Amino acid sequence: EPEKALADCLYISSGKKNKFSYFPELYFPKGFNIKKVKIWAEMIPGKSTRSYVNKKIRRLEEQYFN
Repeated sequence: EPEKALADCLYISSGKKNKFSYFPELYFPKGFNIKKVKIWAEMIPGKSTRSYVNKKIRRLEEQYFN
């Protein structure tokens, strides 16, 4: 699902020196649920990595969902 894919990309970007942190082609399909992304992010084991991902999610939420 697209929400899991976004969470995965943000997770991967946490350890790749921002290699996967910029998404110029970002598109949210109708019905995309940012809350699901947050749920996936809460499953990330490392506290600092989880914090990084949640910070990125908040930025996306402010930019696209408010």
